[in-house]
Amino acid sequence: MRNTIVLLLAGALVFHCSILRAQDEGAKLSAGDVDAYLKVENVRALAAARRMFVRDPAGKERLEKAGQQAIKDAGLTEERWGEIEFNVVNVADAINGLERGGDDAVNAKETLAATPKESIAVVKARLKEISDRSGREKSAQTQARAEYDAERRGTPPEAAKLLGTWKFDIDKTVEALASGMDAETKKKLHDDMGKAGNPSYTFGAGNSIVTEMTAAGGNKRIDKGTYRLDGNSLFVKGEGRQRESQITVGMKNDSLVISMMGVQMFFAKQ
Repeated sequence: MRNTIVLLLAGALVFHCSILRAQDEGAKLSAGDVDAYLKVENVRALAAARRMFVRDPAGKERLEKAGQQAIKDAGLTEERWGEIEFNVVNVADAINGLERGGDDAVNAKETLAATPKESIAVVKARLKEISDRSGREKSAQTQARAEYDAERRGTPPEAAKLLGTWKFDIDKTVEALASGMDAETKKKLHDDMGKAGNPSYTFGAGNSIVTEMTAAGGNKRIDKGTYRLDGNSLFVKGEGRQRESQITVGMKNDSLVISMMGVQMFFAKQ
């Protein structure tokens, strides 16, 4: 018990000394320090946002280390980063506190009085960016969502490469849908997908399209029509119909990916 208390006290003293050191150095900051702070914070925000869309444990672990890598990329040690982070936040809070007035202003004046004018200037020059944490998080979430959606869609297919017959690839579809899940879950999903009717799409000359599906009871359903491509959007008009239906398509490696109702289905060219 005594050893535990001693260790806790020692840890607290080290932490306290690191803060005192940052304070004793008078919050010395350069424009480069502030730039490094914002770069690392942006990397951290983006990594946190990307983790929301990653199911793979290894992928999540890589993202958790993104902040540490950003610190190294900036040429900083963990100790120096801790000083920069503490001082940037401390000075920015003091400047904002001075503007708010009241008790906040009293404490802010004490902090700023002990801070070099040059340090105050470099923080004030980018105060809006430093203080806008919610803005960083929102921007990161928007970027992460856009990346996720683009990855799911795949690259827009080229009309020439689309020609031919594409059959449902159940194995790739299950692997994509059940990434990170256990073998039993994947098997169940595979069995369920096997009842999907084994659909296929045939893209022909003159923008013709034929879809085939084996319905319950073994009866084949064949639909014909025309199509047109617009980026990742495939517009299909069935025979005798005036209106088009739209589905999202993309290429991932050699597979055609068709997304419907939030579900990705992979197709292999025959």
